[in-house]
Amino acid sequence: MDIRFPYQYDYSGRTATSDYESHIREMIEQVLFTIPGERPNRPTFGCGLKQLLFQPNSEERAKTAQFLIQGANKKWLGELIEVK
Repeated sequence: MDIRFPYQYDYSGRTATSDYESHIREMIEQVLFTIPGERPNRPTFGCGLKQLLFQPNSEERAKTAQFLIQGANKKWLGELIEVK
């Protein structure tokens, strides 16, 4: 069962679910938009992408973002998606 994120109820009052493609997208969004340390029970979860949001744009910053995204996706979602 793929639980919808953020947590929601469906029309019958039960836990809402997502189809597989939507669930993968929701999981990727969780990893990308969570700052490491934000979740007390998983302090290493996330990729820290928000920290780069207002930094000056440069090739080094783009490579850093790419490295953070690929590393976090491989660590947390490696079994579910291919990181290219």
